[in-house]
Amino acid sequence: MNGLSRSAFPWFVLLLALGEILAWWSLPYQLGPTADETTRNPTKHRGWPEYLDVEDDEQPLVVLISNSQGVGGEVADREKIYAAFLGEHLSDKGFRFENWATGGFRTTEIELLTIKAAQRGVDHLLVVLAVNNFDPPELLNLDYPFSDITLLAGEPGLWPYLGDTLFMENTKFEDLAVKFVTWSSNLARSRMAVTDLVAAHTPLKWHPLVIGHEVRPGMRLDDLKDPGISAYYPAVDLTVEELAIRRAARKTMVRDYNRNQVARRFETFRRFYPLFNSRLEKSGTKLTWVWNPVALESTNRNGRSVRSRFYEQASSIIERSGARSYDMTDAIESRYFLSHGHFNESGHRKFARMLIPILDDEVIPGGHER
Repeated sequence: MNGLSRSAFPWFVLLLALGEILAWWSLPYQLGPTADETTRNPTKHRGWPEYLDVEDDEQPLVVLISNSQGVGGEVADREKIYAAFLGEHLSDKGFRFENWATGGFRTTEIELLTIKAAQRGVDHLLVVLAVNNFDPPELLNLDYPFSDITLLAGEPGLWPYLGDTLFMENTKFEDLAVKFVTWSSNLARSRMAVTDLVAAHTPLKWHPLVIGHEVRPGMRLDDLKDPGISAYYPAVDLTVEELAIRRAARKTMVRDYNRNQVARRFETFRRFYPLFNSRLEKSGTKLTWVWNPVALESTNRNGRSVRSRFYEQASSIIERSGARSYDMTDAIESRYFLSHGHFNESGHRKFARMLIPILDDEVIPGGHER
C-alpha cells in the first residue's frame, strides 16, 4: 500500500478520471437535441455523434443527407427550411424524418453518414448534393473535413463497414486510433472544443498567430436545451461577422467549373457510388438522389456545360443501379436565392414543394393515392 502511495501511476489515473469527469460536465455536446427532436443540427459542424444517437423504433425512417443548402443557415427559423417542410409532410404520412445535412459537406463525411444510415437500417435515403461535394483523391481522408462527423470512424460498431470506403485508402491504423480515443473520451475531445472557443472569440487575422492556422468557429445555429451554453457556440461574434462579410463578397461572384477539376471529382464519384450503393443494398435502404438547385446567373456558360456533363454521367451511373436521379440544378429561379446555392425562405418553401411529389412517388406506398 505504501508502495502504491509513493507511485505516480495511481495519481495519474486519478487525474485522468477527474479530467474526464470535468470535461463531461463542461462540454456542451450532450446538451443538444438529437436528430429526431429537431430539424437540423443546432451546432452545425459539432456534436454529430450525439446528434445521431437516436433510439430507433418501428416507424419507418427517411433521412436527408445534404450540404449547407439542407442546413439553411441563412434562415434563422429552423422550421422554415425545406427539411422542416419535408419532415412535417412525412410525419403526416406516418414516417419519421431526420435531417443529416452539414455545411461544406465532404466525400469522407458522406461515406461515414451513409455507413451510419446502413447501421441504423434507415428505410429511405434522400440525397441532395452537388459536384463540389466530391473531392479529388488526395483529399479523401479523415483530416480534411472540418466537422466532427469524422469521429464516427472511431465508433467500434461502424468498423466492419469501413473497409468499403475511399477514405480508408489514405487512413492508417493510428488515424483510427486517434478517432477512437477522441470519440470515446470527453477529455480528448475537449481539445477540439477549446480550439473552437478560442477561434470563436479571436479575429481571423490573429488565428495563425494564436492557433497556428485559420479555424472556422464552432458556430451555433439554434438554441440548445440550455441557451446559456454560448461560450463554445457563439450566436454572434466578431469572427462570425467577418465570415459573413466574406460570404457576402462572394455572393456576386460568377462561379466557374474547371474542366480538369470536375473530371477528377467525377473519378471520385465513379469509384464512390458502387461502394455506396452496395452498402445501401445490404441494409435494405432505398435511395432517391437529387442534384441540388443553384442560382442560374451565378454560373457562366462554360461552367454550366462542365457541370451538366458531370451530372449526366453521374446520373447514368445512379440510374443503372435502379435508383432515380433528378437534376434540379436549374429548376428554381435566381430570385429565390441569397447566394450561389443558398435559398431565401421562399426558396426553401419552393424546393420543398418540388421534393414532396417525388417523396410521395418513391417513399410512400401508393404515392399520391394514399
